Amino acid sequence: MILPDVNLLAYAYNRDARHHRECRAWWERLLSSSEPVGLPWAVSCGFIRLMTHPSILVRPLDPSRAVAHVGSWLARPNVEVLDPGPRHLQLLDRLLADLGVAGNLTTDA
Repeated sequence: MILPDVNLLAYAYNRDARHHRECRAWWERLLSSSEPVGLPWAVSCGFIRLMTHPSILVRPLDPSRAVAHVGSWLARPNVEVLDPGPRHLQLLDRLLADLGVAGNLTTDA
């Protein structure tokens, strides 16, 4: 299963991004394939946050357009939402303890 990073999705939809073409082509190939794709809500919400933020993008998307993009991904047969399980906090605690840090290695979405 492929779990795309929010930045890769932002590059795929931001025409001003340096790697826009490569990221968009990769994402469209993946969506058209049978390869399973998992989208955690944090990634979907992060995409909406980044793509609609006028301080980040010269041409931000309208929120309904950003949500429509996420909806179109989730409508694909090979894409599913990944929700945290009951042990999520315990596993997160262990991962952060192993790293010895949190800060920017944790999400804010």
